[in-house]
Amino acid sequence: MKIPRVSRLSTIWHLAGLLAFGQAACGSGSGMPPEAFDAGGDDVASGALGRGGGGSGGTSTGAAGAAGQAGGSTGVAADASAPGAVPDAPSLRSDLALAPDRIPDLPAVEPPRSFGVGKTCVDDNGCTPGFTCLDEGEKWPAAGYCTQPCQLDEDCGGDAFCSAPFGDDQVRLCFARCAAGSTCASAASTCSQKLSGIIDLGKEACVPGRTAARDGDACTNFGDCRGPQVCLRNPFSAPDGMCVTVGCKPGNNATCAPGGDGICLPFGDSGLCLDGCKAHADCRVANGYACFDDPADNLPGLCVFASRGPGKDCRTDRECGPGPWECLTGANFPGGYCGGRGCTVGDENTCPFDTQCHDPDPARVNDQYCIRTCTRDSECRVAEGYKCSTLGDGKGKKGCKL
Repeated sequence: MKIPRVSRLSTIWHLAGLLAFGQAACGSGSGMPPEAFDAGGDDVASGALGRGGGGSGGTSTGAAGAAGQAGGSTGVAADASAPGAVPDAPSLRSDLALAPDRIPDLPAVEPPRSFGVGKTCVDDNGCTPGFTCLDEGEKWPAAGYCTQPCQLDEDCGGDAFCSAPFGDDQVRLCFARCAAGSTCASAASTCSQKLSGIIDLGKEACVPGRTAARDGDACTNFGDCRGPQVCLRNPFSAPDGMCVTVGCKPGNNATCAPGGDGICLPFGDSGLCLDGCKAHADCRVANGYACFDDPADNLPGLCVFASRGPGKDCRTDRECGPGPWECLTGANFPGGYCGGRGCTVGDENTCPFDTQCHDPDPARVNDQYCIRTCTRDSECRVAEGYKCSTLGDGKGKKGCKL
């Protein structure tokens, strides 16, 4: 996509003006006499460029010489070889003092042009021609965001920059600049180097988000959370979404979202902030969340969506939780098994947290179910025959099964 290189054109225009000025100063095509480039350090400062003699033939310099030239009739130029004469030092004189009215007008250097990066939009027509409106179709907030793919900062205008590459395609996009801790023009934006918690843009940018979001707040997409947060949405475990800070330091809850009571827990090579609690009232009870504190895990209380939990025994679906929770029954699930059927292998959003979609027999249709993941037998219902076994999906994962 070819766009105007505004900053480069401005530089060329400015250089053209300087060249025009240089031609005038050198007398090329301007009618300036060669004497305008004679030496005379003090003469330049005093504003006199000529040298002349008075009516009696004497020599003088500076303002006196100019006056003598104007009033005398026989003045002669000073002889640099005469005794006591000081030779002129080679120096370029400016015509600024001689003829201010001859100074060429320099073109104004305009500030870098804005391409409207970061503007809210409904479709591409709301952006600068050639730019794209990212909206719900690209899993962005409904307010939209004007941007375009880029290679250099100048592709984005003076108030924006070209991000670091990200995603599977290593795409680079234009983002509106901001200073760390500053407020963005749009109330629906936040100043952050992170986008959706996991994308590092390389610099601080005004991106869709809510600066005041705390860990555990409801969300529909990343635009409802802070830049360092991801919006977790799961029909079993977070049906109305949950803002969660990614990249915190385990054990240091100060690295969670400010203003809340997030608890930073180990997550892979980094950390994840979940909403901490001491009582049910600390959670979003109206949305089905409750404070869960298991003394056996040596962790503080956490706000979780109320359910019996994956892999637990059950007799009815309701015992497991509101839909889409199911109580799996049959020969393979003695005592019942809380989870869900009809999931999609590889799509973690089709199963509860702490489970994954398992296909026990790829030759059979629609036999996939959400299995409780584990690392050791003690995490399963051993007394009923469940063990922590390798799932055979080629990824080394284990689950609680017969």
